[in-house]
Amino acid sequence: MSNFIQIPNKIQDITSNAKTKEIYAYGLIRGQIKDNSYTASITEKDLAKLGGWCEKTSWNYVQDLEKVGLIHIIEKKKGKGDHRYNVYKFPKLDKDYSIYSPDFFSDSNLTPDHKGLLMLLKSHCIPGTRHMPYPSAEAISKKLKMDSDVFRPLMRELESLHQVKKIDKTLVLTNPNILLATDMSDYRNWSYEIIYRFCLLKGVVPPTKNDTESKNLGLIAADFPDPRLLLTALVKRFRTLPKQVTLSYFAQGLRNMHAKAEPPKPLIIL
Repeated sequence: MSNFIQIPNKIQDITSNAKTKEIYAYGLIRGQIKDNSYTASITEKDLAKLGGWCEKTSWNYVQDLEKVGLIHIIEKKKGKGDHRYNVYKFPKLDKDYSIYSPDFFSDSNLTPDHKGLLMLLKSHCIPGTRHMPYPSAEAISKKLKMDSDVFRPLMRELESLHQVKKIDKTLVLTNPNILLATDMSDYRNWSYEIIYRFCLLKGVVPPTKNDTESKNLGLIAADFPDPRLLLTALVKRFRTLPKQVTLSYFAQGLRNMHAKAEPPKPLIIL
């Protein structure tokens, strides 16, 4: 599998009764991409083995995924034992997609339904975040086009597994393998991730990024390029947080702390 897996928000177009498993199946297929060719191949038998369903179900999922334009079968082969071996072509992604570590798909603690629902929820999150407005279970199940009798028990299970967290009227996805950025060598991305997790520890909805706030994040990252130093500074400076925070709030607070930490200038006696 590749270093990270991109899942387009177009998974929202899947409408089958088994949509959560089908979304997960799409992730498994897409995870087979080895290069920049946007092609992948996997036998339906192997897909069934990875997903925990029968080979015929794999074929049904593949047919549905092709109907909604998520994949295109460009070649059909026969593998060992007469098993279908398809070569898939994926449409190039626009900006509306989410990023996952391969560990998300191999996590044995989560079922295919759990993973598929997390992926669907992530596609509805505020861009660049892992959270979304959550007025009620009924409202979200309707938004996701899921039967509430299916949605509710799955959500309870995700809560018990500490995969999601509700803060006021906001739902936060807490799975660390759902990434906020592909390039975590960029200390600005690390800075945002640390601030994000710090807010969750404090029970506060994390801030979002826009053009203005990205500038504040740049200031924070410039002052604290070491992630450990930033976390230490956050703990020292912000013992409590208001219910609503922004990146400018953190930038200002950290700058004030820096100012207080500067030693006084010596007096110059002429």
